[in-house]
Amino acid sequence: MARFINSAVALLVITLVSACGLTLKVKPTPHVDALPATTKTPIHAGVYYSPEFSKYEYARAIGPHTWVIPIGAASERLFDNLYPRVFEKTSRVSMLPTDGSTAQGVDVVIAPTLEHFDFRSGLDADSDRYSVSYRTTLYTNRGVPLASWIVFGNAPSRTMGSIDGWIEDDMTDAAAKFLDGFERNAGPALAAIAKNPEGQAVPSDVSKVALTAKRAQLPGVDPKVVAALQEGGVVTLQVTALSQTEGGLVVRASDMRLRLTDGQVLEPSSVSSVLGILEHTSQAGGVVAALTNAPFGVLTMYLEERSKQNERELQFRAGGQSLFEDRTLSKGKQEAGIVLFHMTKGKGTTAADGATLSIWVVDPPAGNGALITLAAGLPGEAPR
Repeated sequence: MARFINSAVALLVITLVSACGLTLKVKPTPHVDALPATTKTPIHAGVYYSPEFSKYEYARAIGPHTWVIPIGAASERLFDNLYPRVFEKTSRVSMLPTDGSTAQGVDVVIAPTLEHFDFRSGLDADSDRYSVSYRTTLYTNRGVPLASWIVFGNAPSRTMGSIDGWIEDDMTDAAAKFLDGFERNAGPALAAIAKNPEGQAVPSDVSKVALTAKRAQLPGVDPKVVAALQEGGVVTLQVTALSQTEGGLVVRASDMRLRLTDGQVLEPSSVSSVLGILEHTSQAGGVVAALTNAPFGVLTMYLEERSKQNERELQFRAGGQSLFEDRTLSKGKQEAGIVLFHMTKGKGTTAADGATLSIWVVDPPAGNGALITLAAGLPGEAPR
């Protein structure tokens, strides 16, 4: 019966039992057995889960308590069930192949990342915000990211339910959409790989693409939000790309990596994870000190916190309109946008000084691409 207790009631019960803040962990276990069967692609796929993906835990304060969702581990289990449905054979790989090296024994490598995640409690109105979305990137066995797409999971929340039940419904919805759209999204890349099994290293016209990167701030964002981002270790880089070719070369923020001087390599951060950072930094001011033993006090505090979070979200999304995301380059048209990276705990944003940024320029129809490396504020080096 616990799964069907309304989350608002559960939250108030927990609050009345303890005046102290608790950390509550929810472990969703979505089921995919009822999803329709799919046709398997007759190739061997290497499956890669980055540490950032597998270990990611989403935490959100509701009243005096913190709810923690190990969404990374739950998502890894989800995709372990999905990939054998679309590939004839799958096996784990410990790292992505890099330009110049090959993933041995597999035809392609596939890797998911978490684009967005948030969950509702019984006090939240159902909305698109409380959903999950995954990006899937399909690599050649030489590491060229030929295809990348996003699926959204946002099942209508049942009136009576639980936090884990609502999350599981969203994850199952994303799984169904992944299976339904796999052939459409991955098919052209798989066909290009079949035509170019050797994986030519460099597209013929990539030398005519100019890339730059420099430290910048999200435009239109309140200075307090900028300060909170810096406090949370978020680095913002403005990336520009200008092509002088007629072909539709592709540059994606999700394919970029920031390498620090100590050798650590960072993946771009999603809007969702950065909003979480903003929420955590806002809690440092002692907002929870207003706790009372009455349910009304809990509700009042909750509404105050959500109001502040909504304001931060609006501020961030105003600047988020300028994120780089996925760009197809047109001749003579400059593409520019912000890419976000999050320093690990204990490192300030100055840890990014001297870092290098690697960017893939991909030619999807040709089945190849080039990896370009540059330093913030400096022009890109020749493609390798």
